[in-house]
This record gives sequence, structure tokens and C-alpha cells, in this order.
Amino acid sequence: MSEKDEKPESNIYYDLEEAWDETKSDFSFGSNKDKAAAAAKLVGKTLFNTGVFAGKLGFKMIKELPHQIEKTQMRREETREKYEEKSDTELQRIIKDDGFFSASPDDKVIARKILRERNE
Repeated sequence: MSEKDEKPESNIYYDLEEAWDETKSDFSFGSNKDKAAAAAKLVGKTLFNTGVFAGKLGFKMIKELPHQIEKTQMRREETREKYEEKSDTELQRIIKDDGFFSASPDDKVIARKILRERNE
């Protein structure tokens, strides 16, 4: 789909205020069949808007994924360099500490790997 074919942002979503007004009108003056249809349309439009939003959010997250992976890898490498300078006792304390301010699970995995490599 080219940029010319894409709808403007405001035309992608249903106007839920307008849909709500239609539903209120059908509930005020319509038959039971009209009321059920109006409620179903309102739910459908709401779900459609939610799906479009989720799809756009997912697309943005996928576009950011390589950058986030790179940042995570860099943080792990920095943590590994920092932990390699620590003694075995300090690394064991990092692994065993479960307090509120303890190391993250990823940091504990790094500490375990360093200890294993030292003991080989």
C-alpha cells in the first residue's frame, strides 16, 4: 500500500461519539430489534478501533525491537564486565539475595555464568 492509498489518521477509526449518538437515538425511539442492532454496531466499532490501535502499537514495537535488543545486550555486557571484577563471595551473595533491592533475574544469571566459568 503506497502513502497515497493510506487513509488519514482521523479516517481510520470510527467516530465513537457519533456511534454513541446513533445508539442513544435507537434506544430512545427504536424497536427491540433496532436496540440490539445499535448495541452490536457500537460494540463492533469499539472493537474495531481497539484492534486498529493494537495493530499500530504492535507495529511500532516491532520497529523498535532491534534497538531494544541492542540496548539489552549492551547492558548485559556492562553488567558482565562489572561482575567479572567481583569476588566469588560477592557473586554468590548477588545470586542468593532476594530482597527488594536485589539484582534482577538477568543479573543473577550473569553472576552464575561467571562463577561456573571460574570453577571449570
